[in-house]
Amino acid sequence: MVLISYISTTLIPRIEFSRFIVFGFALMIISIANIVIMNRNIVLRILFITFFIFQIYLIPPYLYNNNYSPDYKHGEYREYYLPSEYNAVSWFIGNVNAKPLIAGDWTVYELLGSEQENVDYQSNDISNIYDGNLDHLNNYAWFVFRYEDLFSARINKPRATAPVVLSEETYNEIDNRSNVNKVYDNRDMIYYKIIKM
Repeated sequence: MVLISYISTTLIPRIEFSRFIVFGFALMIISIANIVIMNRNIVLRILFITFFIFQIYLIPPYLYNNNYSPDYKHGEYREYYLPSEYNAVSWFIGNVNAKPLIAGDWTVYELLGSEQENVDYQSNDISNIYDGNLDHLNNYAWFVFRYEDLFSARINKPRATAPVVLSEETYNEIDNRSNVNKVYDNRDMIYYKIIKM
């Protein structure tokens, strides 16, 4: 049972794993606990307790403690948003009246797209931008950058493709381009206004 649990959490993408923990885990524990109590078998009880402790051990610490960072090198990413990121979204919604085309990753789409903004996170242009080909920035009105993108950015189909990294060099090049103006920076999110050339 412990082996099956470990294999399932390794094979299930992290976002699905956390949803399972939130919704299914409690029901599963209640059901299994009822069976164990009714059976009165000491070996079964020990297995259940071992399984339960192992399941709690498998929960990544960054899901419940802000002091831990995801293991970006192994494809983990933060599955929650910081208050400062929500503040950045509020700033954008309050200060940008039109619905411009925005370049960003999946998390930008989740944050701004939920506000009906026009966010592109899965075109070839986005892949090219994150790869360092910044000529494709001219196709957008805004580029939204999260500092987490330096460690893990989810573009294209985020659950099916591996995260990419916006390199420090690409970030600095974006910051120094003459047609890109940094309009907002709260140390978690940056909004760049792109001037058409």
